[in-house]
Amino acid sequence: PQESIASFEKYLHLAKRYRLVDIPRIKSLSASFLRGFKGASQARQKVMSFKDLPSLQDYIRSIDVMQ
Repeated sequence: PQESIASFEKYLHLAKRYRLVDIPRIKSLSASFLRGFKGASQARQKVMSFKDLPSLQDYIRSIDVMQ
């Protein structure tokens, strides 16, 4: 699970770097990255509420995965 979140963070960084930020697509992809840890369902729901990349990145960085 921690590796998946790290991969999602990297994806978000690259999307911004290469100007490929598409919030609806990012929300869709988040379901693949945010699985397999306690609170994953709530994390996926929270991601759906974001409308901009910086807020989403801050939230992803704040996720603490404890199994």
